[in-house]
Amino acid sequence: MGLLAGVRCGGAVGAGKLKPERLGDYLKVSVSAKEANDARADVLKKRGVDANNFHTATVFGMPRTPPPNEYLREKIGIAALNQIYDKRVPGALWHVRFFRRQRS
Repeated sequence: MGLLAGVRCGGAVGAGKLKPERLGDYLKVSVSAKEANDARADVLKKRGVDANNFHTATVFGMPRTPPPNEYLREKIGIAALNQIYDKRVPGALWHVRFFRRQRS
């Protein structure tokens, strides 16, 4: 009984250390969402617009479309797909949107 509990515990610890490979694992994000938002606010300020008068939405996006990703993942695997995206395709970007709510 004690041996079985030890094996279960060891298996749980080992499983926690195994990290499945995922698309995008190669990305190293050097700018936070707040930094991207602040940089875009500075652009508005240089154009004479007060960014404080707007709401913002900042989203991290990868310029990829799901169907080709899925096809390539099945054909060549995640590691090869990550290598292609890392070396040959522009990386992910922060998309910052400033907007005002509609007034009724």
